[in-house]
Amino acid sequence: KRRRTVALKKESAVLPKPNKVEEEIPSTPTPEMDSTSGDPASLKRQKNTDAARRSRMRKLLRVESLEAKVVDLETENTTLATKLAYLESEKVQTKETVSTLMEQIRSLEHQLICANQALT
Repeated sequence: KRRRTVALKKESAVLPKPNKVEEEIPSTPTPEMDSTSGDPASLKRQKNTDAARRSRMRKLLRVESLEAKVVDLETENTTLATKLAYLESEKVQTKETVSTLMEQIRSLEHQLICANQALT
């Protein structure tokens, strides 16, 4: 397992970074794959190597796509957290305003009752 991991790291270091996630992964045959070699085992190994390379490339593209999505979601999360803090602050201020206005209403109602009693 260790040798395979090291080999994967070496190969991934050699692979070029794709510019877009949507890029197609080319299936270009190598010179060793021409039908003149005649060795079916060698041909099979080469096809397997190419398939593994394409698979690693797809994995890299998938990882890059996920990393970009993480960045986008973190940005959105920060934006939403800021908006939430603002709205919570606004809610507190609104509650205070409502409380003050309710107190004024009670005071005015009391004054009205007293004025009515004084007139009668």
